[in-house]
Amino acid sequence: MGHLWPYPSGEVEFPAPSDLPSSLVHYPSLGVKVSLVGASSVSKSVSSLLSTMEQNFVTEVTRADRRRYFRAPEERGILHISLELKDGEAHRADYLNDESYSLTIDRTAGRVSKDASSVDVHITATTAFGYRHALETLSQLITFDGSESKYAVVTGVRVANDHPSFPYRGIMIDVSRHFISVEKLKENIRAAAYNKMNVVHLHLSDTSSIPVSLPSQPNMTYFGAYNAESVFSTEDVQDLVEFANGYGIMLIPEIDAPAHMGAGWQWGSKQAGFADDLVVCYDAYAHGGAKAWELHALEPPGGQLNLANPASLKVLKDIYSDVLDQFAYPTVFHLGGDEVIVGSDTSPHSCYNNTLLAPGILSYLEENGLSRDDQQSFYQLWGNFTLKATSMVHELYKAHDKASSETAGHRKLHIWGGGGDDSDYNMFSLPNVQDYLPPSTFTVQVWDTSKYSIVPSLVKQGYEVILSHSDYVYLDCGNAGTENAGGYWCQPYHEWYHLYNYVYDVYQLYVKGAGDDDNTAKVLLSSEEFYRGVLGSETLIWTEMVDDVSVSQKLWPRSAALAEALWTNPHSNEQYRRRLQEQQGRQAAAWGRSDAVEVTTDNTLWYEAADRMLHWRHRLAERGVAAEALQPTCNEQYRRRLQEQQGRQAAAWGRSEAVEATTNNTLWYEAADRMLHWRHRLAERGVAAEALQPTWCRQRESGYCSRPTGTPQ
Repeated sequence: MGHLWPYPSGEVEFPAPSDLPSSLVHYPSLGVKVSLVGASSVSKSVSSLLSTMEQNFVTEVTRADRRRYFRAPEERGILHISLELKDGEAHRADYLNDESYSLTIDRTAGRVSKDASSVDVHITATTAFGYRHALETLSQLITFDGSESKYAVVTGVRVANDHPSFPYRGIMIDVSRHFISVEKLKENIRAAAYNKMNVVHLHLSDTSSIPVSLPSQPNMTYFGAYNAESVFSTEDVQDLVEFANGYGIMLIPEIDAPAHMGAGWQWGSKQAGFADDLVVCYDAYAHGGAKAWELHALEPPGGQLNLANPASLKVLKDIYSDVLDQFAYPTVFHLGGDEVIVGSDTSPHSCYNNTLLAPGILSYLEENGLSRDDQQSFYQLWGNFTLKATSMVHELYKAHDKASSETAGHRKLHIWGGGGDDSDYNMFSLPNVQDYLPPSTFTVQVWDTSKYSIVPSLVKQGYEVILSHSDYVYLDCGNAGTENAGGYWCQPYHEWYHLYNYVYDVYQLYVKGAGDDDNTAKVLLSSEEFYRGVLGSETLIWTEMVDDVSVSQKLWPRSAALAEALWTNPHSNEQYRRRLQEQQGRQAAAWGRSDAVEVTTDNTLWYEAADRMLHWRHRLAERGVAAEALQPTCNEQYRRRLQEQQGRQAAAWGRSEAVEATTNNTLWYEAADRMLHWRHRLAERGVAAEALQPTWCRQRESGYCSRPTGTPQ
C-alpha cells in the first residue's frame, strides 16, 4: 500500500511490489516545471500562491539532501507537472475550500536524454489547496537515497478523487501559558500541512499572558507579556498568516472571554484611578493568602472580565480590531467562552458571585433587579455579554468589508462548549441558548469527555461541532502535577492509536450507543446527522508544562493519527478496506496460504496503519519536525514483523518515574526549586527537557506563584 500518510480516501493504484524497482526513476538532482492545461486561468493572487506552494514542495522534497556542491550535477531531473485547476480565484486557506484532487505519475522515455526517463505528473484540482495536497502526496513518493546520492521517484501511480472525509482538521496551540516562538509555530504549521490538515488554532490569551502586540491598547501587551521577547509583533503575525496560507493552513485566532482573562488587564484598576477594575478575581494573593486562587480559579492565576464595567468592553473591542487586522480578517474568529466561574461566598469556587472579589458585578445585578441567588441572573449577564461581543466582531467585519475590495467569506464564530456545575457554568444547558448562540452564527468546539458529552444534543439542535474531547485529543494529558504533586488533572497519556480510533469510537457511541452501558448518551444521532453536524476535530496542546523545547514532541506524530482519521476515515472507507484486503491476499499467497485474513474495521484497525506510522514519524523528523519517537532504534525487526502481519502486538513503551527513597516522602519538595532551575539549564544546553511549570510561575511563595508588576505606559 505504500507509506502515504494520510492514506488517500479515493481510488489508488500503485506498482506491484515485484514491479517497484522498474517503476523508479532516479535523478542526481531535482527541479520542477509546472504548466497550466485545459481551460485553466488564474488570478494574480492564485498565481502567486501556486508559485509559493511549488517552492515549498521543492524545499520539502530536497530536505533530506544534505550534499554540499562544489559543482552542480550535470544532469538535472525535471518533474513536468501539468495542472488542471477549476477554480482560479480561491486564494485564502479555509476549511470549507474544496480540497479534492486527482494525481497521476508516469515515466516518459527520452525527454532528458536518449537513454534517460523523465517523470510526467498530471494533477486535477478544484482549488489551489487541493493542488497543494496533491503536491504533498507526490512529495511522499519521492525519496533521496544518500548511499546513491540520487532521488528516486515512484511512477505508475494513480490517485483518483482523493478528498477529506471531514472539512475541519487541525491542531490548537496555547501560546499564553508558555510563549511559543514564531520559528516553532512555523515548524508545526509545516507539520500540519504534511498531514493534510488545514487549521492551526492559536489560543492567544489567558490569565497567564497575552503575547500579542496591540497598537490600540499598548498597556495590554506591556502588562500582559512575560517580557519584550515573548511578544508576537504585528509583522510576526502577518508573516505567520502568509506562511501558513502557502501551506494551505488557515490560522484561527482566539481571544478567550469572559473567563480566562487576567494578565494584561491589571493596568485598568481602581488602584490606578479607574472607576472600576477591568477584570475581577485576578489578584487572589492579596485576598486570602497563597492558596486563594483555589477558591476562585481552576489554576493560578485567576481572572474574569468585569462585565459590569463598560470600559472593559471598549478595551476588548480594540483587541478584537487589532487581532482581526493582523490575521487578515479570517473567515473564523474564536470567542473562547468557556469555564465561567460564578459560585457563591460559600461554594468551593466563586468569582462573579463573590462579595469580596466582584462587588461591581453584584451591584450591577441589584441595580437591574436581578438576584444573586438565581443562577439565571448570571446566565443572563454572560449571555448579554456574548451578544455584545458577537455584535462587536460583526461590526468590525462589516467595516472591513466596506473598506476592502474582498470580503471575508462565510464568516463563522467559534466558541467553547462543555459540561458545567453550579460554580462553572455551561451556557448550553439553557433551554434558550439559541437566543445567545444561534447555530447560524456559532460553531461549538466541544471539550468535555466523550461519554458524557453535549455533542449529540448540540447536533440535534442544529449546531455544527468540532470534536475536542479531553479524553482523546488533549495532548498535554499524562503529565506530572503543576500546582501540586500527584499528577496532572488530565490522565492518562493519549497514545497515537487512541487518536486513530477517535472518530470511530464517538460514531459508535453517538450513533449506535455502543459502549454506553449506563445510558449516558441519552440522545442518539442518525448517521446522516453525525456527518452533517460534526465538522471535524483538532488536537490541543495546553502549555502549562509545554514550551518551545517540547511542543512539537507533544503534538507529533500523535496528531498525524487524528489527521488520517479525519482525511481517510479508514473505519468507514470501503476503498481503504479493499486495499488492505488485497494486501492481505498478496501476503497470504507469498506465505503459501489460500486463506487471507479478513480485515476488520473495529477499534483494532490502527494495527494495519502501524507500519506506515513508523515510516511517517521518520519522515517528519527528516523534514525538521521534532516528532516523538515510537520505537527504539534496535527494533528494526519489529517493522518487518508488522509487514509480515504475524499478529504480534507493539511493545508498550511507557515512562516509569523512580521516586527517591527517603525517610520522609515529602523531601522531594526541598529539591523542587533546584529541579526547576536545572531543567532550565538543561534546555539552555540544548537538551529537549520537558517543561515543569508555566512561564509566569518563576517564583514560588508558599505554594503560590506571583508575577511581577510594573508601571503603566
